Amino acid sequence: MDPNSSKNTEDIFANQNSTPEQNNVQNDGQEKVKEENKKSIKKHPFPSLILKLIILIGIFSFAYMQTQLSVNFSIFGVSVAKEIQTLEKELLDNQAQINKINLSVAVDSLNFFALKAEDYLSHLEQINSNFVTKNTKEKLSAKLPEIKNELKVSITTAKEAVTAEKSSGNISEEQAKKSTEEKLTEEKLALASELNASENKDDVRKKIQNLNEILNLLNNDDLIAKIKSFDIESLSEESIKSLLENIYSQQNNKLTTIYNIDKEKLIWSNVMHEIEIVTKGIDPLYGSALSQNIGQIKYNSFQLEKGENEQEDKIIVNGTITTSDSKNFNIASDLIDSFTNSTLFSGAKMRSFNKKFDEENQYIGNFNIELTFQN
Repeated sequence: MDPNSSKNTEDIFANQNSTPEQNNVQNDGQEKVKEENKKSIKKHPFPSLILKLIILIGIFSFAYMQTQLSVNFSIFGVSVAKEIQTLEKELLDNQAQINKINLSVAVDSLNFFALKAEDYLSHLEQINSNFVTKNTKEKLSAKLPEIKNELKVSITTAKEAVTAEKSSGNISEEQAKKSTEEKLTEEKLALASELNASENKDDVRKKIQNLNEILNLLNNDDLIAKIKSFDIESLSEESIKSLLENIYSQQNNKLTTIYNIDKEKLIWSNVMHEIEIVTKGIDPLYGSALSQNIGQIKYNSFQLEKGENEQEDKIIVNGTITTSDSKNFNIASDLIDSFTNSTLFSGAKMRSFNKKFDEENQYIGNFNIELTFQN
């Protein structure tokens, strides 16, 4: 048997056989140790305090961070979340203002383009007409380069405006578009509310109309795409017509209204065709090669005179009647009667007529006739 094992066994039995007095002594010793530990903690309290302080700081920091992440909590002043929200709103407002300016420039440029395009196409129509004199055609042709340059400048400006950045920073294009639309709508509603009380209602209406045009363009992705892809350098009659029709069909502005009215009301080719038919009934040589030398009736100009409404619009015809027997006025009267009985015109009136005798022994009568349309 192991001597150590025997000894341990004896110790166990010895402990089991210890007296109550011995147990009390042991308990007293443990109590003394605890008391010493307490005294030691009281003498050196810093580790415990530091731990408590760390815990308190952690709780406070967590609570503070939560307040900073809330836009509504303001006990510690304006929160970081609130500041971020305010900054984002300012950025959106600034971007909306920039977008409004760019769109306004684009709208003005498109309106100017439409105006000049009408002028350009009108010049081309008269240049290609058989009823306009050579001298007039030369004058019209001389103006085309200047009008074409104005078209290029206006569409270039519009293209740059719609191509400009519509968002910035962390703001998405969709956010910026929504903010721009809200800003424009607010401005329009504000103007509408002051319309009745305004002393200059026409001015307020113009501003509202302008905002409507900007809003239309803002939400008109198709037209914006066509403007961006428009080939400015190869400007042609067809490309001008195509873009003009897109502007009129997709933008609701004053020129669109005029265009739609004119489109329904007057087609110049029909007018010129009717004038040709009526004139040939009086002067069979009209429109032929011989008419330049021996023809009686020649037209110098045709002008649309707009009335207050569609029924009051008129065509003003200016020309000459050449004869060798001084019967100019009789021919002019026959011409007026034929216009009155035509299918397109409801009436004709002589505004002015004068006659002279030239060096070639010819009587030349200058006339100015007013034509009204069938209702």
